[in-house]
Amino acid sequence: MTMFVWDFDEQALATRAEELTGGTTFPLQMMEYAGTVAYAQEVAFHFAATYERRFDESFGEGAWQALSPEERGRVLATTAHEHFVADLDLISDDFGIRLWDGPTPETARGELKRIAG
Repeated sequence: MTMFVWDFDEQALATRAEELTGGTTFPLQMMEYAGTVAYAQEVAFHFAATYERRFDESFGEGAWQALSPEERGRVLATTAHEHFVADLDLISDDFGIRLWDGPTPETARGELKRIAG
């Protein structure tokens, strides 16, 4: 198995992720920021070849390699943010219900048993 990872600027990724999410002042902003960075890193470390191929299909052969590491980080963060937000939208109703309804007694009992060892 060949691991394909390209050079990208992680600081540029983090900076762009913060620009897109509006900062990390509130819990939902922190979640959106962390999700954006996590999605981007998943692509960078596991799906780099696929991402590069799709980027080149859209912008021309060699377009990804022509970008600087900083430009790659910013483009990757923007794409990751769009995908993370889309995934949140897909599960938003269910997520909201689960978050605000609280745990079921079975969930709470299971967690307490797990903590107790």
